Amino acid sequence: MRQEHKAVKERLDQDRLRNDPTAAADRLISDLMRQSPSGRVLAATSKMIVRWTENGESQGNPYDLNVALMLANRNMKRAKKFQKATAFFLPRLLSSCQW
Repeated sequence: MRQEHKAVKERLDQDRLRNDPTAAADRLISDLMRQSPSGRVLAATSKMIVRWTENGESQGNPYDLNVALMLANRNMKRAKKFQKATAFFLPRLLSSCQW
């Protein structure tokens, strides 16, 4: 598992070098699908959107913000009809929480 994580990180580094936030988002979601229990990918992706958004804002990094945008786009596309509101609002709720 540790080696898989290292491989994903290396590929994400390559996506960053190529300035390809779409590939990074797809890679992150594929990794979440492998790791998360069935039915929890939407929530896990929402948490990831918040992390990438916060990193992008705190570091002034447009690439991280674009990855967050692509993750949100993919989350909305994957969400079933009854999950659309959750996919839309959950990242906003999570980002307003103080952990």
